[in-house]
Amino acid sequence: MKRIVIPIDFSDVTDRVIEFVTPLATVFDAKLWLVHVAQPHPDFNGLSLAQAEDWRMISVLPVHQPLIALAEKLNAEGLVTTPVLLQGPPVESIHETVKAVDADMIVLGSHGHGALYDLLVGSVSEGVMRYSTVPVCIVPSPQDE
Repeated sequence: MKRIVIPIDFSDVTDRVIEFVTPLATVFDAKLWLVHVAQPHPDFNGLSLAQAEDWRMISVLPVHQPLIALAEKLNAEGLVTTPVLLQGPPVESIHETVKAVDADMIVLGSHGHGALYDLLVGSVSEGVMRYSTVPVCIVPSPQDE
């Protein structure tokens, strides 16, 4: 396992996902891709996979700041981390990133919504699991405990 994609949404489960994946990445000497899929917005300026390789060279816009800060923190801890900021359907965007980086695993968080919510609104973690061609690890939200 050398490449791990970590979809994050900066919710209350994001810290738990990072806490889980940090020792895993350390043990396997894995490279990390932090993927944040933003809601559609006309002024959106993403950070594509092509730009992600040189992410330290771009100007940091407010929409990039939390993602860049988290990537810098993980890099400071010795983990090779690349931030990717996309716009579009979350499940499809995550799977496109997994294919593009030839990921070995996906680690993402669950919000702990119930079945009715997932039925009406949908669940990104369920969609990622359903269509994934690589192993998926779901980190539960604090609500799930």
